[in-house]
Amino acid sequence: MAGNDASARFDFNALQSMREASLSRAPISIGPRRTNSPHEYYRYPGRFPPAFARAAIAAFSQPHDLVLDPFVGGGTTAVEAFIAGRRCLAADLNPLATFVTRVKTQVLDARSREAVQLWIEQLPRTTLVNRTTHTSGTWLELGYLKGIDTRLTWRIAKVIRLALAAIEPSGTEAAEFCRCIVLRTAQWALDMRRIIPSVEEFRSALIRHGRGMLEVANAVGSSLPHPTYVPLILNQGLPGLADVVRKRTDPALVLTSPPYPGVYVNYHRWKLQGRKEIRAPYWIVGQLDGNGLAYYTMHARAERTLTTYFERLKSAFEDLARIASPRTTLVQLVGFNNPADQLGRYLRTMNEAGFEEVLLPQLATADDGRLWRSVPSRRWWAEAQSRREVVPHTSQEVVLVHRLTQT
Repeated sequence: MAGNDASARFDFNALQSMREASLSRAPISIGPRRTNSPHEYYRYPGRFPPAFARAAIAAFSQPHDLVLDPFVGGGTTAVEAFIAGRRCLAADLNPLATFVTRVKTQVLDARSREAVQLWIEQLPRTTLVNRTTHTSGTWLELGYLKGIDTRLTWRIAKVIRLALAAIEPSGTEAAEFCRCIVLRTAQWALDMRRIIPSVEEFRSALIRHGRGMLEVANAVGSSLPHPTYVPLILNQGLPGLADVVRKRTDPALVLTSPPYPGVYVNYHRWKLQGRKEIRAPYWIVGQLDGNGLAYYTMHARAERTLTTYFERLKSAFEDLARIASPRTTLVQLVGFNNPADQLGRYLRTMNEAGFEEVLLPQLATADDGRLWRSVPSRRWWAEAQSRREVVPHTSQEVVLVHRLTQT
């Protein structure tokens, strides 16, 4: 473990700001019907607060430095690095994550803005339920629409199909932005919601979200620093990223939040009315999935020993060590279902992968010298236990700071 003299390398005020941002009890999202930043375009599970990412980037990097997030999830690191004038490499093995991150960091040109605006204006006409539309057989055959053909949801599914059919041309930045508008609205209507909105409410929300997101995109685009570095976003997991990058990229900061050991988080499904898992988000963004929960969480739901998880974690960070340099600071936000047992194992795995922990007194909130934070309104399930049981520790996270082990 590195000595406390490591803290002398970092700005005291920046570390204090990072501590305050970590401990803030303010909700990450400001409400289901409002949009005030790209972070609101889509609410990826387990995302960390934008204020925390912003403060960490300020504390551990300088303008034009490279910031890396290899588990980018909902794109929080990429958005904040982009706005702060840093270069950014964002990667994730989940195509839903890389889609969302790409849209959140887009700068729409005038033609793209006009295309999105026209699509929004035409929604009242193009999404009438009595219109005829067809869904590609591939999506139907592979089960991506399964679960949303119920009596309560088929009309919303029809509006989604109509809205997607009205997007043209496909593959452009404008098309991806429009798909993200549909994604955000469908998540609002279907995911973890007991009462399904009416078709009229859904269509109204689709238009409202579209206008709000376009307004935010215009505001962000006009306020970016110069030069502006568009993030490089890769659909690639760990290990394997080092081979794709091919050489050391020398990131000043790796800021990330890997899957948590022993915690059940559904990164790739929505839960219709809080129960039935559906694959609709991949259909909406036009990305194939085909992988189960263990693929995204690094371990199977029923595995009690977590051996697979820690083996995969070691391989992931060994790969990351090939990308990092001696000047790289690695900052992670991690949660556990049993911190007393799992934190020590996690730190030993980091050591085996080539990283040593750095304790910074300016960040500490506990006797162990680390920054622990409580997450407002979070109650995740523990793996290998009843999914009706909630473990209180899942609402606690710790900020871990590492550097490459000095040899």
